[in-house]
Amino acid sequence: MNRPSVAVGLVVALMLFSARFSGGNEKALPPDAGISDEELGNLGTKMVPTLIERLGDPGNEKYFEGLVHRLNIAALESGPDQRIQHAFESFVETNAKRKEVPFSTEMAMYHALRAMGYVGGDAGVDYLIDWVQAGHVKKVKTHAKKGTVSMTASELRDAAVLGLGFSGRPKARKFLEEQSETKPNVPYMGGFQGAVKDALKYSKEVEKSGAKEFLLPKLKGPDKKQPKKR
Repeated sequence: MNRPSVAVGLVVALMLFSARFSGGNEKALPPDAGISDEELGNLGTKMVPTLIERLGDPGNEKYFEGLVHRLNIAALESGPDQRIQHAFESFVETNAKRKEVPFSTEMAMYHALRAMGYVGGDAGVDYLIDWVQAGHVKKVKTHAKKGTVSMTASELRDAAVLGLGFSGRPKARKFLEEQSETKPNVPYMGGFQGAVKDALKYSKEVEKSGAKEFLLPKLKGPDKKQPKKR
């Protein structure tokens, strides 16, 4: 894997994704999930199981980011869904064990962790707190062990931190407030405190207006056209 080019791409992608959530890029297009809007509409109650099945199929790897995106929207529209939470847990942990993954899959892992709080509700919050604490105790050697993916364990940990903020749950906010008052003595801290600060800001917004109202318009975007292939 070409790490320099991946690092540059990661910075750009995270900037774009951050802009989408902050409202700074309202015309951002959702990634391709390999399934049309018409087909999704026809699936009805089978939509979520179908998307989960596709997410678990390695043959759909080029669509993983889009599938995570669609499942995020489904959870925001219908409320916490344990099926999606369990699918995201399995997806992230399975891919973290691989020797090499495409950049788009790394981003799908990142997005899944960011979504876990509102997708899984209280259970999702517990999972994210465990992930962050594991990163501290194990010196940031979390589920994504060093050398398995180019996205570092600390970046996935920061995604979990932001996921706590997007949950809007009091338990998550209390944990984030505790983290904001500490300075963990571990290497590779990167943007941890910055992620905590942002997460607390998002938490207040979600608590005020609700995850659906705050996040769904930013995830969907006004433009329904298919994105260009990367």
